Amino acid sequence: MVQLDLFLAHQTLPIPTLIDSGCSGHAFLDRTFAQRHGLTTYLLPRPRELRLADGIASDTITEYTILPMSISGHNEYGLFFITRLAANTPAILGLPWLQKHNPSIDWANMQLKFDKWRCTGYCNPSGVVITAPGLRNRPQTMAARTATKCAVKSRLLTIKEDPEEEEPHRTSNYQMPSKEGCTADLPLQLPYASTNYQAPSVEECTEKQTLQTPADQELYVPQTLTPGRPHYQTYDASAANGGPEVRARMIPSQKRSPRPIQAHAGQRHKAKPPAKGVLPPLSVPIPPSYTPPRQPTINFEEEDIKYTLATGFVQFCKQEGVTMTKVTWNELDRAFANAQTKELDIPERAFESVIKQEGTPEYWKTVLPRQLHDFVDECFSPLHLHRLSEEDIEKYLRIKPELTAIDAAMLLIDQIQHQKQKGQITSTIFLDVKGAFDHVSHNQFLRTLKKLGLPISLIAWTKSFFSNRSLRLSFDNKTQEFSEIIAGIPQGSPVSPIFFLIYTRDLFPGLQSFNLSYIDDLSLSTSSTSLKKNVKILEQQVRLLSHRGKNLAIMFDIAKTELIHFTAKKERKERSLQLPDNTIVEPKDTIKWLGIHIDNRLSFKEHIATRVSQARKAFYRLGRLANIERGLSPKAVRQLYLACVTSVADYGSQIYWKNQSYATSLLQSLHNLACRKIIGVFRTSPSLPTSIESGLTSPAIRLNTNNRKYASRAHQLSSNHPIQKAITRITNTDKASYKKPNQHRQLYTIVKSIPERDNNSVEKIIPYRFRPWESLNYKVTVSKKSKEEEAIAHTDYILSRSGDNFTAIYSDASQHDKGIGIGVGVVAYSSTHEETFSQKTNIGCSQLVYNGELEGIAQAFEHAATVAQEGQEIYVYADNQAAIHRLNNLSDNPGQQWLLRCIRAAKRITTKKASIHLQWAPGHNDVKGNEKADTLAKEAAKERPTTSTTASLAYLGTEINKIQKTEQLMEYKRYTDRPTKNRSSYSRIFKLNTHTTIKVPKGTPREISSAFYSLKLGHGYFNSYLKRFNKRDCNLCICYKPQTPQHLLLDCKQYKTHRNTLKEAIPHRPITLPLLLQTKTGIKATLAFIASTRIGTRKWHLGQTTEQTDTV
Repeated sequence: MVQLDLFLAHQTLPIPTLIDSGCSGHAFLDRTFAQRHGLTTYLLPRPRELRLADGIASDTITEYTILPMSISGHNEYGLFFITRLAANTPAILGLPWLQKHNPSIDWANMQLKFDKWRCTGYCNPSGVVITAPGLRNRPQTMAARTATKCAVKSRLLTIKEDPEEEEPHRTSNYQMPSKEGCTADLPLQLPYASTNYQAPSVEECTEKQTLQTPADQELYVPQTLTPGRPHYQTYDASAANGGPEVRARMIPSQKRSPRPIQAHAGQRHKAKPPAKGVLPPLSVPIPPSYTPPRQPTINFEEEDIKYTLATGFVQFCKQEGVTMTKVTWNELDRAFANAQTKELDIPERAFESVIKQEGTPEYWKTVLPRQLHDFVDECFSPLHLHRLSEEDIEKYLRIKPELTAIDAAMLLIDQIQHQKQKGQITSTIFLDVKGAFDHVSHNQFLRTLKKLGLPISLIAWTKSFFSNRSLRLSFDNKTQEFSEIIAGIPQGSPVSPIFFLIYTRDLFPGLQSFNLSYIDDLSLSTSSTSLKKNVKILEQQVRLLSHRGKNLAIMFDIAKTELIHFTAKKERKERSLQLPDNTIVEPKDTIKWLGIHIDNRLSFKEHIATRVSQARKAFYRLGRLANIERGLSPKAVRQLYLACVTSVADYGSQIYWKNQSYATSLLQSLHNLACRKIIGVFRTSPSLPTSIESGLTSPAIRLNTNNRKYASRAHQLSSNHPIQKAITRITNTDKASYKKPNQHRQLYTIVKSIPERDNNSVEKIIPYRFRPWESLNYKVTVSKKSKEEEAIAHTDYILSRSGDNFTAIYSDASQHDKGIGIGVGVVAYSSTHEETFSQKTNIGCSQLVYNGELEGIAQAFEHAATVAQEGQEIYVYADNQAAIHRLNNLSDNPGQQWLLRCIRAAKRITTKKASIHLQWAPGHNDVKGNEKADTLAKEAAKERPTTSTTASLAYLGTEINKIQKTEQLMEYKRYTDRPTKNRSSYSRIFKLNTHTTIKVPKGTPREISSAFYSLKLGHGYFNSYLKRFNKRDCNLCICYKPQTPQHLLLDCKQYKTHRNTLKEAIPHRPITLPLLLQTKTGIKATLAFIASTRIGTRKWHLGQTTEQTDTV
């Protein structure tokens, strides 16, 4: 026990210190002592567990400090780990400190003597004054606090130099500061030297153990054991003999293997050096040699405030390389205490309020000095690092072709059908993770993250995400107190499913079966020619899975375990499976997985019946919201039907749909009911015309389109996506190699539902190419002026830039009826209005004009990158706003390849210190550049394609729409070709006019719209129809002519005055039913006519007396 002098702010504090403790750590300081004296502490990037030699975990070290100290006139800076020590020994110096100094011990006087030659370069000589950096006392100026806050934040950020370049694997992303950049508030950190290897210290002892930091109240520290003294038990001798000295007695050592003991802090003998090279640099290593850091001198000059300190942190955050910032206010307050600055008159907590954006910039500019106004502007300006809103997350997820539940089920069905082609039987067992999110062990999950080598900052964020969560339950108006949640992943967060998948990732490697998982739903499948063999293999795989689950703290719900054999053999009912707990699982003929009912024959009849039944129930609830006379508008009912009914009925259709009559009949009956409900007509109205007027396609066409859209979506998936791999396996395998080549393969049918065109490949998408915080490296402007106004403004601007270092590039695309592709034209002009470049290209026939516009802009950017010079301003003009908006949006939607070309070209332009701007310029408005580009594009459209092109995804979408319209036309032709004697039927009067919306204008009353459709379909409240069902004795009108829709709208004398108004609204002649009921102008005039006369409505029908209608 020796005396150690610590130099604090205004005092020198002598404390008793224990040396020769056998501790492998450099030095330790009592936590209570540090808090009582207000010492500045720093957080370790990774918590370190402190263990005694007997294996007991004594404490978890999370903080450290650096203090100037003196022993027997020997001065140096000491690095102390903060932990719990005995009250009478607030400090301990371990073996590394003794090995570095090797002092001589005077046992009689309890003093140390140091060899000045040995300590040269390590410590300060006697008599040198050391200033104290470690107090938490705040300086008088707030500017000093802010400066250090910015410096500390910048130092604690995780930076990646090049986001495009993949970072090499390493266990930690902690960056150690250089020797020159080391200051008192951030101590110098040096890696281990191979020639000065030391015994494992406290920061090494958990390198291969669990990463966990239990709460302070959960830690039990034996008060009778001193950390660092493994085989002594100390007690207060003053209680026994009144002396101040500490006496000790031996405690029996426990039997333990020598290797674990070497990893414990406090082991006397050195651990065995590593076999290969030097130890990797740790986050807070103990250097073999240590040079005291110099105190920084910070002068608050205006330029320093503006560029170095005040705005440095805000500007730093706006860089693309910054990935994470996590600094607490307490850490910043501690950093403030270390700054030495000139005094400025700044209110208390002013900088904290500015950083939190409290108040307005104008107010803080009146309060703060002039040299800090730029700092205020930066704090209140929008940052690229921002918190994503729910809308951002939903938008981000919508554009990603994710692995959905349909994909998982499709993979299972394809595997079964694939094995059937090979002549084998497939057996599958379905498992469910018990509790799923609620039973996730936090420590186990953190261990998994560490095993994956993820950055320590991400692991720390994950631990923070799990921490400080509580729960309380409420039943019958009785609410319990909040209790802390010690396990589980919070549900409702976008990262929760990702965390769960990481948690369960170690279950599947090495399994011999075909396994699929969708969150907590698992499936194991195996195939062979024997059910007995299948069951045996599945039992073995389930045992292995259960064993791994126990090691990973994952349990399976036995009650939800199901088995199915995909065969029609009677033997399937006898082949049960035994689980590891001896539970017997009997096979079933139908199981439900991911919402899809899968039967042993893959007929999906039960699934279709169940989904249609659920959809019908939803429709009946929807039907209460409208009838013929009142309720929601047709557009609203149609929207609800698509959202709440078809989404239920069509779920899983991609898996089973192959034009089965069973499915068609069930879906068609529901579809007919819905169409009549949407437009509000009688239940006897013809089904196909009703479907056309509702803007809906029949179920068969709708499901065919769904399959084609699924095939189109598959083209957007990456090559390593499971669906894409399955498609590749199908297309690369010769059918003749299968034992049953004609066996149906649903995924193959879907892929072939889109016809190939000249074997062209399809535009590819790179998933997750852009990070949410990335931004464009070029400017985009779309004026809100009219085309005429913008054309005039554009011409004036071009004239005003004459003689400047300015270049204007125009692009356009065109398609010609006699051409065989899309033509693209690009032309460039200098500031003197001279043409400097022109180019025309034909990109082929598997593109749209929209793609041609994108190609033209990309070519303009690439030409600009070639000719760009320093200080040059380059403007690219295009007349297609859709293409401009696409290039202004960083997304993985179709058109990504052109966006990437523009970004790469803009990067080259920026490197040359030039600038580029994409802007809209109206076409066909006497804009010289646009007219020239349009001419070049039309010439290129008549030529043969000059480059090999791929089919764009936009073109693929138009092809799908064309196929759908063709199917609708064929369906309508079959309807019109049926034999009928009714000359006034819908098919005899109206041609097919497919549309996807309701033609009735928004705001039309339900009663009027129903009457309109009744007149158009010929089923409504008029005598010619009611007479057919004996609701009227006569079919004549009051004017003694048959009361038909045509008579009421065109000939009835009773409404002659109203009809004159109708004719005035329609300039075309002659007026016919197709003109009135199928054109936009006619529909508007007809609705006004019905509203004024009320014909076709129920009230109009009831207002006619029997005498009026039965006079003949």
